[in-house]
Amino acid sequence: MPPLGRIANHSSLRKHRPLEYNMHDAFFDRREAQPRFVIKPYSTTCMEGQSANFYCRVIAASPPIVSWFRDNRELKQSVKYMKKYDNNDYGLTINRVRLDDRGEYIVRAKNSYGSKEEVVFLNVQKAPEPFQSPRLEEPPKKVVLKDVPMFEEPELAPKFSFHLRPRLIQKNHHCKLICSVQGNPPPKIEWFKDGRPVDEDRTQTTYRHGVCTLEIFNTTMDDAGKYSCTATNKLGEDETVCVLTVQGRAGEQEPRTGMSTSVRPRRVYDSLKTSDVERSRSAADVSRRPAPSARQATPPQASRPKDDLATVAKEEPTAGPSFSSPLSDMIVDAGQTAEFSCQVEGKPEPFIEWLYNGERLSTNDRVSATFVSGRAKLRLSDTLDTDSGEYSCRASNSAGSEACKATLTVRNAAPSAADAGDDSAPAASPRASEGNGVADSSAPVPSSDAAGPPVLVRDLASAIVDKGSPVTLECQIDGSPADVVWMRNGKEVKTSADVEVETTGSTFRLSLKNPSTDDSGTYQCEARQAGQSVSTVCTLLVNDADKPVEPMVTALPEPISVGAGSPAKFVLELATVDNLTVQWFKGTEKIDKSDRIKSVKSGKAFKLDFKTVEPDDAGSYVVKVIKDKKAISKYVASLNVQ
Repeated sequence: MPPLGRIANHSSLRKHRPLEYNMHDAFFDRREAQPRFVIKPYSTTCMEGQSANFYCRVIAASPPIVSWFRDNRELKQSVKYMKKYDNNDYGLTINRVRLDDRGEYIVRAKNSYGSKEEVVFLNVQKAPEPFQSPRLEEPPKKVVLKDVPMFEEPELAPKFSFHLRPRLIQKNHHCKLICSVQGNPPPKIEWFKDGRPVDEDRTQTTYRHGVCTLEIFNTTMDDAGKYSCTATNKLGEDETVCVLTVQGRAGEQEPRTGMSTSVRPRRVYDSLKTSDVERSRSAADVSRRPAPSARQATPPQASRPKDDLATVAKEEPTAGPSFSSPLSDMIVDAGQTAEFSCQVEGKPEPFIEWLYNGERLSTNDRVSATFVSGRAKLRLSDTLDTDSGEYSCRASNSAGSEACKATLTVRNAAPSAADAGDDSAPAASPRASEGNGVADSSAPVPSSDAAGPPVLVRDLASAIVDKGSPVTLECQIDGSPADVVWMRNGKEVKTSADVEVETTGSTFRLSLKNPSTDDSGTYQCEARQAGQSVSTVCTLLVNDADKPVEPMVTALPEPISVGAGSPAKFVLELATVDNLTVQWFKGTEKIDKSDRIKSVKSGKAFKLDFKTVEPDDAGSYVVKVIKDKKAISKYVASLNVQ
């Protein structure tokens, strides 16, 4: 390798021969270099005179400085307070704890990129006084124990307390069937497949403490069929049955002998309906009969009753997934939020997967996915150039699978109006979206619709009402939106005798005539028109005098609309603040204290103060009330920057 030479020569090599000399530019986000608590400290309780320990684990791009505080005073290393660290592990030991030591402790990790802190509590219990037993005047009388007969477990005929369940297994995967049986004397366990004993070379069976298992370590298409487990002793016989389905790579399932239809196993995301309750019944066919003198081999149809689960599945119609509202292509500026949305139909309810350029997409702090009432959404926050590409939504159930695709294009940030020489250029709205996706700040998008995009004029206002008192939530949206949806806690609100949805011009109302405590929650009104959408959120709190709920709220945060550079303040007022703290979030991101934004406690009120508001501050803010390191409630309000 020739020497690099002067700086000019180095620059030339970087320009013309970067790959040969492995010259690359590297960038990183300063926020990612801030300290992070991967193991947070926990509150603890100890007796007076003992030692209390707190432990946490902190990681950071540059070594952090970890400090411990109590009553805004840093705890120095001493015999009383012993601070320890080992690599990324940090601990604080308080020796010979006294009652005065109880209270709130703060651990703060700080480096050149920022700081993070966590709060813990120490509760000290008073040491019990030593117990002194009274002196006995007379010796205790001798206790005569009665003869107790030895316990003998009664004899019982075999009975399965936990039955086999139908299984759907992919080819070449491991399969394990489990059931539980009771009986005395211990019964003899036998496994059958389609009426014949299972192949011991292909399977492994165990029976310990009443639990019966059958394992197939590398399933093939030939392993599909009807499996049964039979328990026999001198008092009788019992049996449980299930169906095993093996699915190939192409999604084709091998037909089972003697079965006229396939059975779809339950998934955790199935909604609980009457038909689902029937479908969740065990596939076991239990029969109680005296033990036979000799086991007779009979055909499966003669020795096995009809499978109840298969009968229910046969009566229940199925339909493959279909997209009534597919994905649409999107164009957003870097740093904005993009949201893909589509409407999926199918029976049973399909399973939703998101793919990026053909690869499975996993959720994280920046990527979130939801599937509520048939609408699947994918949200990408703080978009980057690398997020551009093809996104797919794949829906699948036992009747088939379907997918739709859309393209996301992330553009570099557009120049400001001043740079472009146009002082009258309008500011971008943080609520506009394109197609079935939503962007937090709008970019001009061509639209074939005659009507313009919706514009939010007045936000929803949070409300506190008593149980049974009518309440109306109201907002104003200009632009004549074609579709307006009301949601509570992420689920669409259905109209009924007590719930009315009303539209008067550009004003939209949701009225609850007889609200109950179950109606409390976060309400959202979303309007769509011309391929774009806007939404507004608020909190409704329904109080029940007979059943008060902690915390008692006297005033909720109100929506704010201010100009850039102006101050703003969110306020949450509680009836009592004993042992309560709060945390403020913008969306899902926790708000850290800074010179411009501060979280303040004043009397019985918690405030979030903005010294000056910037355009990026627009959005939904959530305040969570914390007690004993657990969030017991949360409330939401909107901030609009004009």
